[in-house]
Amino acid sequence: MKIGEEDIKLIFTSLLSGALGTLIVFFVTLNNQYWQRRQENRPHVKVEEVSANLNLRNVEFTKYTKLIITDDYQEILKEAKKQGVIDDEGFAKTNFNYLNVKNVGKGNVLEAKVKISMISHSEEQLKSWSIVVDLPIIEDGEELFVPTDKMISVGASYYIDHIELFYKSNLGEKLKYENSTIHEADDRRTIIETFYRKRFLIGGYKKIYNIKGRSVSWMLLPIKKK
Repeated sequence: MKIGEEDIKLIFTSLLSGALGTLIVFFVTLNNQYWQRRQENRPHVKVEEVSANLNLRNVEFTKYTKLIITDDYQEILKEAKKQGVIDDEGFAKTNFNYLNVKNVGKGNVLEAKVKISMISHSEEQLKSWSIVVDLPIIEDGEELFVPTDKMISVGASYYIDHIELFYKSNLGEKLKYENSTIHEADDRRTIIETFYRKRFLIGGYKKIYNIKGRSVSWMLLPIKKK
């Protein structure tokens, strides 16, 4: 049986089609496994604005709790001691404001940088300011407290208007958390939390998902003495 030129072309085309189809399936499977692995190892952050005492004296510490000491916070501590507003047990007569950042996902939060933008309610006080802080590694289940008060803002009424938190996963994926405030006519605030991942090649960030809800004020109560 002789194999003609047309038969050879048909065999070659079939082999090529089969090889191409196998390669496509291989790369699609590889891509799906790649993104699945990234999702399974992607850390997520929980960010809340809280009110607590100086040095978090009314917070029950664990080995996963860290207080970030900023220059403004050190200045407030010095002034509090000078003014005698700290009692013998180390409690201040008033609470102060912090941003609580907790890693609730899998893996570590790496190379994190947070930018916090505040706005004052009073026209007589500082109208707005920002705090930019480089954060240490945030391990799974660990939480950080970042002071948001400045010396010139103590006693003023203000709120956090916008938060941006940039960080990386263990696999090097670049992520961003964004917290935006919408002000309503009845003085209530709606908070929109959005999570992004860095795009490849074309740059910018792609939204993963967002959460929308009302802003709720709350504070950490003093620890009861046993």
